Amino acid sequence: MSKINHQLSDQLIDWYWEHGSKREGAHVLTRGNWLDKIIRVMDEARNVEDAQTLYTKPTMALWGPSQTGKSTLLAQFIDHNVTEEGYNSPLS
Repeated sequence: MSKINHQLSDQLIDWYWEHGSKREGAHVLTRGNWLDKIIRVMDEARNVEDAQTLYTKPTMALWGPSQTGKSTLLAQFIDHNVTEEGYNSPLS
């Protein structure tokens, strides 16, 4: 994944205060409708970027209601190409 363009983020925020906040009528860009969303997206993108540097091993999560077979489903997927001798396992 590419790095966040922090300069673009700053430029968007500067643009809003210089131009976007002055719009009126059908083209109005309110702080809550526009700027806050841009800031929230950039914060979330930074969190994802930070997490990538903290956790270098591939990870995943499997979410679903309790007792519905998530572990069995995942085990079948992981063990799909494993031979009876245990070869081809992604865990070996």
